[in-house]
Amino acid sequence: MLKEYRTIHKNSESIIEIKKSKFIGRAFPCSNEEEAVKHIEETNKEFYDATHTAYAYIIGNNAEIQKFNDDGEPSGTAGLPILNYLKTEELRNVLVTVTRYYGGIKLGKGGLIRAYSGSARETINNNIIVTKKIVVETHIIISYNLYGGVENLLQNENLIVKDKNFEKDVTIKILVLEEDIKKIKEKLINYTSDNIEFQDKEKKFMSVHNNKIII
Repeated sequence: MLKEYRTIHKNSESIIEIKKSKFIGRAFPCSNEEEAVKHIEETNKEFYDATHTAYAYIIGNNAEIQKFNDDGEPSGTAGLPILNYLKTEELRNVLVTVTRYYGGIKLGKGGLIRAYSGSARETINNNIIVTKKIVVETHIIISYNLYGGVENLLQNENLIVKDKNFEKDVTIKILVLEEDIKKIKEKLINYTSDNIEFQDKEKKFMSVHNNKIII
């Protein structure tokens, strides 16, 4: 199973002008091909009067789906440069559209390739590239007398506390990177002298940036 992959955190946009042609780039995180197709349809509807809207997307944690469309530009000069840029950046689950309003001056094949790839690059640069990693929701069950110290330990480790329940014992629900969970459990076991119970719950991919989980 793939442990991690690179993607973008949010939607982003860029606008550049080259020889009077305006290029509007947009990037969308997409979890499946249906989402990508929907964004393409919405973009075409919004820019119905544009000369071209080329696009490319890579879907799947292992880049199983890769598609592009030049939308009437000379073959290989619009959608393909966008796709090649996404591949160079090793991005997954991303769609980039580039809408062109023709300004009356032809750019030539080389100029088009540079324009569309440049628009894609500028659009991604306006985003945040994150790494999707497997995160485990772990429930920690401790007695009340250990709560204060355990809470300090969790804060020192910069862990995200999702919820707390105070009943017969204290249950703290935390989010931990799968790659760190063994180390965190060992620290908690040592601190509590093994007077602690762990319940590992849901595992899922979440965004990580600068070694911090982004909610």
